[in-house]
Amino acid sequence: LMEALEARLMEALEARLMEALEARLMEALEARLMEALEARHMADIR
Repeated sequence: LMEALEARLMEALEARLMEALEARLMEALEARLMEALEARHMADIR
């Protein structure tokens, strides 16, 4: 019983961790994209 519970707990933790990592990755990518777009926009204005 303990082994089954531990396995399930580990799976849940891994899923949570992956979701958190993906969310952070998406935020970082969005920030980079916005910076790149702003830089290009500023270059066009000049």
